[in-house]
Amino acid sequence: MAGSYTIRHGPEFSQLVAALSEQAQAELAAVYRALARGPLPGQSLLAVEPYSAVPNTYTVPFRGGLLIYVVPPGKRIVGMVDMVGVQP
Repeated sequence: MAGSYTIRHGPEFSQLVAALSEQAQAELAAVYRALARGPLPGQSLLAVEPYSAVPNTYTVPFRGGLLIYVVPPGKRIVGMVDMVGVQP
């Protein structure tokens, strides 16, 4: 797909994903698809908000908590960082 972003995450985030239920993993896959189309505020149909504590970092609601991710300037990458308060 033209203009898409690549979703990436490291081993720590992979462990968080592995701990999710099958249903939650399916929901996360849908969030990934939406973020790949546009992860920034105004690009996404998701409720994306800037994470004011860290530049180029954003949050999106997920299962009662937040997904935190970074979008490096000039790159078409979404780097998944953390899940806070997410119900497995």
